[in-house]
Amino acid sequence: LNSFETGTITSNDLVNKSEYDGEGFGISGGYGYQNDGPNNPKGTNPTQTETVQIPDGSHSVNKNVGYGKDKDSKSSITQSGIGTGNIKVTDNEKQKELTGQTAEEAAKGIESDLTTETVADNSGALENIFDKEKVQTEIDLQVKVTQ
Repeated sequence: LNSFETGTITSNDLVNKSEYDGEGFGISGGYGYQNDGPNNPKGTNPTQTETVQIPDGSHSVNKNVGYGKDKDSKSSITQSGIGTGNIKVTDNEKQKELTGQTAEEAAKGIESDLTTETVADNSGALENIFDKEKVQTEIDLQVKVTQ
């Protein structure tokens, strides 16, 4: 038979937290000019040094900026406890001073009825929510859509 004995006891539940936050951005740009007029025939050497009168042609400028963000978080609580009904707190005065509870109340409050078979289902454990490939795909898609 298991037992636990102590002068005083305090406990805290565990707060489990899983979170991620990712961002991405993309920038691109370009400039285009086309003029096939008589003063700038196709095939003209662009490094020529003489001044050439260029008539108005077709200009284009493009600029793109895209942004993406993805985040998620989850949390749970794992309750602290001692898995035996045989808990004895021996210093009633000190226990009352520490927690405001009597030794008997503190012992009852920390007692847990979890067993080896039930502990996993009641642990408050979190599954890993971060999937690098999924997050990267989502951010890349958002960047592309907003460009």
